[in-house]
Amino acid sequence: MRLCVVVVVVLAFMADSNVAKRVREALDGARDETLNRMQTLEQERKALCAERKRITLEIKSDTQKRQRLLQKARNLSTDDLIQVAMTRSAAKAKAKAKGANAR
Repeated sequence: MRLCVVVVVVLAFMADSNVAKRVREALDGARDETLNRMQTLEQERKALCAERKRITLEIKSDTQKRQRLLQKARNLSTDDLIQVAMTRSAAKAKAKAKGANAR
């Protein structure tokens, strides 16, 4: 605040109008840089908030998915679990063989 008052007082007593004009232009340039920096920081803040929200929702979704799978697994019998394991094992072996044939 004091700097602004000093600048105003100095500008009022300047005899050369070109010097006053250059000082005003310099002050306007500094203000523009500050505004641009503030706008950039605000955009970054909004982007980080959106990223945080997206990650939070992804974590929540994955947690709910895991809970549903665990609940389904609790309802399966031992024979059902063995069947699921065998099916997954066969699918992995098939994918591995397909990958080896593609090379």
